[in-house]
Amino acid sequence: MRSLRTVLLCCLLALPCFAADKKPSPTPAPAQSVDELREQLLQILEETHTPGASVAIVHRDGPELVTGLGLADVAGNRAATSDTLFRIGSTSKAFASLSILQLVNEGKLSLDDPVRKLVPEVWFENRWEASDPVRVVHLLEHTTGWDDMHLREYAKDAPSMSLRDALDYDHHSRTSRWPPGTRMAYCNSGPAVAAYIVEKITGKRFEDYVQQHFFTPIGMKTATYFQPDAAATTTLYHDDGKTPYRYWNILLRPAGSINASANDMAAYLSFYLNRGAVHGAQIMPAASIDRMEVPASTWAAKDGLKCGYGLSNYCSIYDGFVYHGHNGGVEGGLTELAYMPDWRWIFFQHQRRQRPGVPANWRAHPRIHHTQPNQTGCAGRCSFAGECRRLCGLVRIRLAQS
Repeated sequence: MRSLRTVLLCCLLALPCFAADKKPSPTPAPAQSVDELREQLLQILEETHTPGASVAIVHRDGPELVTGLGLADVAGNRAATSDTLFRIGSTSKAFASLSILQLVNEGKLSLDDPVRKLVPEVWFENRWEASDPVRVVHLLEHTTGWDDMHLREYAKDAPSMSLRDALDYDHHSRTSRWPPGTRMAYCNSGPAVAAYIVEKITGKRFEDYVQQHFFTPIGMKTATYFQPDAAATTTLYHDDGKTPYRYWNILLRPAGSINASANDMAAYLSFYLNRGAVHGAQIMPAASIDRMEVPASTWAAKDGLKCGYGLSNYCSIYDGFVYHGHNGGVEGGLTELAYMPDWRWIFFQHQRRQRPGVPANWRAHPRIHHTQPNQTGCAGRCSFAGECRRLCGLVRIRLAQS
């Protein structure tokens, strides 16, 4: 008997988009096996001149497809494998939320604690602080009202700078433009401030805390916040597909600097599908995973909205099914992580890198309904949308029930 299995997928890409004007091939029939899916993905890489990708598709009982595709380095003709490290960008943010929730479960703080009470040394401006203080939950649900990182913060390359020094480097973006906890506006500095709260409470560097409490127990054996050996990682390219980007040492590391392999992400995905458990051991309570998936602090959430941006985790809707996860992007590559724990569907998801001149909130996939900015799903950009549609929205695999 054949059935559809519950899975979670992560796709990481290293791709220029110099094939933006190429007419996509006709949409293939949905793949009927993992081997057929692999062939379709390789074909898309070739058609779009995408150097390489890393894919992890898993279900609750284990992995279905964990692989690298194409090349990790064009000049050296080095193949991408399941061990090749890719940058996962903002998909990294969830570890700030997981760390905070772990401290909440230990009784060391509350999501409703005012940030100023916990870390008064971290500068921010909120003229509504007396009545509507910035709270921990606002940092993780992007409801502080702060602007996103300014160019000076974005451009700074300081691999050895501490998180406290990084937050002090240029704090002017952290000014609430409306009462906190009323509406959502994406802000990279929120999770970084949350990570500093973790440092202050635990006395540990945030990256070390995550390694001890999440990377190691989950089984993310090669994941790292710091620049790995060049032979272990993928090379990201400019639009010409030949000129490599230099490694970007992101100033606010908790917001988006993790490097991870397909094997690492397969283990991470399984952690969500099993509601915080790894090989039968409960790393996080299932209730904490549930809390991550639901927004709570905006006006809409308080009026009953359940689908939106939760704690570093947001939902999207496709054909009546609700997906959870987060995407991410760095110069030269993007990541898409999506899962649907309550239904038995495989849904391949991918996000394209943006070409200059295309608005950041542009969405090209006509078959996906987006409920939030930066939604999970096939949010194709440039004219890669056709290939993107083939890559994710129409690839469904029926797998035999074991």
